[in-house]
Amino acid sequence: MKDAESKQRLNTRSIFLARVSFAAMLICILFFAPGAAYATAPYISSLSPSSGPVGTYVTINGTNFGAAGYQVTFNAAVATINSWSNTLIVAVVPTNATTGNVVVHASTGNSNGVLFTVLITPTLTFTAIPTKTYGVAPFTVSASSASSGAITYSVTSGPATISGSTVTITGAGTVVLGASQAAWGNYTAAYTSTSFTVNPATPALTFNAIPAQTYGVAPFPVSASSPSTGAITYSVTSGPATIPSGSWQVTITGVGTVVLGAAQVAAGNYTAATASTSFTVNPATPSLAFTPIPTKINGAAPFTVSASSASQGLVTYSVTSGSNAATISGSTVTIIGVGTVVLGASQAASGNYTAATASTSFTVIPAPQALHTCW
Repeated sequence: MKDAESKQRLNTRSIFLARVSFAAMLICILFFAPGAAYATAPYISSLSPSSGPVGTYVTINGTNFGAAGYQVTFNAAVATINSWSNTLIVAVVPTNATTGNVVVHASTGNSNGVLFTVLITPTLTFTAIPTKTYGVAPFTVSASSASSGAITYSVTSGPATISGSTVTITGAGTVVLGASQAAWGNYTAAYTSTSFTVNPATPALTFNAIPAQTYGVAPFPVSASSPSTGAITYSVTSGPATIPSGSWQVTITGVGTVVLGAAQVAAGNYTAATASTSFTVNPATPSLAFTPIPTKINGAAPFTVSASSASQGLVTYSVTSGSNAATISGSTVTIIGVGTVVLGASQAASGNYTAATASTSFTVIPAPQALHTCW
């Protein structure tokens, strides 16, 4: 009886071990034999490229991708599929992707994950550049972003040059600058541009100094100059002078203060400009001269004298010396003796002339003696 029970147990154990062995063999067949289910799971062997910004087309090389209609994810963000085959998929990095694993999701399961670095395009911006004026000193510009990539600057268009980050203005107009930043770390290369206006400069128009003049001076030229090449016209703003139209010759017409104006038209990099200057015209000293007086004979009748000049000033006369030989009243000279008579004339200032004096002399000789004949 006991032998029968022992035999029964042995048979039951043998059957159990046989079933376990069969199950183990079946598991090996299902999971490890060629063509088993695990071998049909997708497998990624490489990505090209392995980094890039949103919108990059990424080629996924591998095996067992199966037929199209499934998904590729970039760190769980679903990509747009450009093309799909059993060994090659082209996917586009989605807008919400971040750095992480790329996984192919196929009908047979999910693939291994391969790292893809999502590069960020930095927002590169210029520091604002205000309007400039031609002639301004060279100045520096700058652009910045979250990236630490090197930035180079250039003049895209307009009247300027740049060296490094220093801009030199060469004329008036609109200047467009460009900034290019190199890729760095997880940031792509970037580019931006900006523009600013360069206004024409107002030239410093100045007259050459004009010294004081004297009434009666000959016409003389005047001139004004500036960095501009614009044409200059001259005019008399006020005072006793004239300048003919289109001329730069000044003609004095009286005494006083003359104010001149100069107007320069806009040209090239310069606006229009004006300037003024003034100078004084002093009265002239007239040439007062006596009409010559011939030698007189003692006893001659009274006679008049005269002195004249360009001035209209009143002339008064006097006997400067020889009062024993003549006297004067007004302009009438009366002979009272013999000798040399010196007369003076004084003319008062008038109009464009100062006061003036003059002198002259004449001789009074004795009258001839009458001859008496003795008989």
